[in-house]
Amino acid sequence: MPSSITSDEVNFLVYRYLQESGFLHSSFSLAHESHLFSRLKGDVQVATGALVTLLQKALLYTEVETHFNENGSEKRCHQPFSLLQPHVCQEDNTMQIDDVVENGENNDKPLTLSGHSAEVFLCSWHPSKNIIATGSGDSTSRIWSIDNKYEELSVLKQNEGKEANDMTSLDWSHDGTRLATGSYDGTIKVWSDEGVELHSLRKHNGPVFSLRWNKDSTLLLSGCADKTSIVWDSHSGQIIQTFSNHSGATLDVDWKDTSTFASCSADKSIHVYSIDSTNPKQIFNGHLSEVNTVRWNNDGSLLASCSDDKTAKIWRPENSSCIETFSEHNREIYTLRWSPKDDNIVSTASFDATVKVWDVSTKSCLYTLNSHREPIYSIAYSPDGKYLASGSFDKHLNIWSTKDGKLIKSFLCDGGIFEVSWNAKCNRVAASTSRHTVNIFELGQ
Repeated sequence: MPSSITSDEVNFLVYRYLQESGFLHSSFSLAHESHLFSRLKGDVQVATGALVTLLQKALLYTEVETHFNENGSEKRCHQPFSLLQPHVCQEDNTMQIDDVVENGENNDKPLTLSGHSAEVFLCSWHPSKNIIATGSGDSTSRIWSIDNKYEELSVLKQNEGKEANDMTSLDWSHDGTRLATGSYDGTIKVWSDEGVELHSLRKHNGPVFSLRWNKDSTLLLSGCADKTSIVWDSHSGQIIQTFSNHSGATLDVDWKDTSTFASCSADKSIHVYSIDSTNPKQIFNGHLSEVNTVRWNNDGSLLASCSDDKTAKIWRPENSSCIETFSEHNREIYTLRWSPKDDNIVSTASFDATVKVWDVSTKSCLYTLNSHREPIYSIAYSPDGKYLASGSFDKHLNIWSTKDGKLIKSFLCDGGIFEVSWNAKCNRVAASTSRHTVNIFELGQ
């Protein structure tokens, strides 16, 4: 009986490819618009890289089919096949051999956390203890204790059913007593640092892209693809306020202080709210495409944003327009972070494979960090501000000096990197990867 391929199967393969390649927003949009998980039946098990593997096999089959003559003889063609161009045979007796040269890396062996059964999208160190939380496409978050070896302390199941439910966000409270996790189906759960479920918060109707505790850990803020942000009471789990002024998915949220926050959206705008009103105090317009990340600097005097329009912008709460636009990247800017030690220094990471470090006070680019070869999805300053870590889909975790912008170390990880995170002592850095693992590297002090 001939095999048949359904549109749902094709959609799932494309969805998995987008997830594995780091295009999280695109993958969630595809699944949401195609009602993918409600249409698929049973426990779906697809190997990593399935779409690429199938395309490679199809290309190989087409190549073999094309290069055999009717009499069974083989054409001596050495022109490579392409998915995007029609094939024209070139029959000659020469072959080109590509030399592969690998750049040297530090031969540091990572501590590898194995246990997840799908891509690990999230990792975050506890603010004081030597434990780390991770979140995966296998519908679980996990808490690990890290010494010279590791111990899996808790497996936090986001749902008890068999349907896939990717983890999309997590955040430790500032006092370290609670961990919040958000998932594709809109569920938020709050756990103790020992993995005991404290609350299950169900109000959102789509992927929870961002979770942030306020500075005294009394309130939890969530931003969702359903266009809303919600402030929750962290002790009772009750909703304090729902904010629904965006016309597109809420992609990120960040607290300015204990009662004021900013949200950014696929609708290209940024809203600033106080928790006592559902109407925004300020609306910032100026970006020409979806705004991926917003972050306040330490004293709350400046707000930074970055967008698919290839720019980062700096805003003051009292101004209606941005005070500076940085536009030297030549592809989408996915994320940014402020220096923990200088309220005028902000770094941006782009799909152009570079990180740029900016000085807002002088309106200049201090450094361009350009060792990566593929899109960068995560950057993180060490808590002491001495180093900046960058993680890319080229599998490299790079450590840069913030003093002079020089590359200190480059670590090779198991797979493409979704997120990087420093521990409180600044001597360990973690990277969550597309190969179902988390790699942890030691830095000599």
